[in-house]
Amino acid sequence: MDISLNTLYQRTFVYYKIHFCHLKFFEHTSYNTYFKMKNMINIEYY
Repeated sequence: MDISLNTLYQRTFVYYKIHFCHLKFFEHTSYNTYFKMKNMINIEYY
């Protein structure tokens, strides 16, 4: 139990770290345009 929980925690931590880095990257480059593109893509799918 402990070993599996530990590995799960490590995986989620790495995932959140990568996700945070991506957010920082978008924040620095073009945050607004990224969300505009995302909204356009979402509208296309609906």
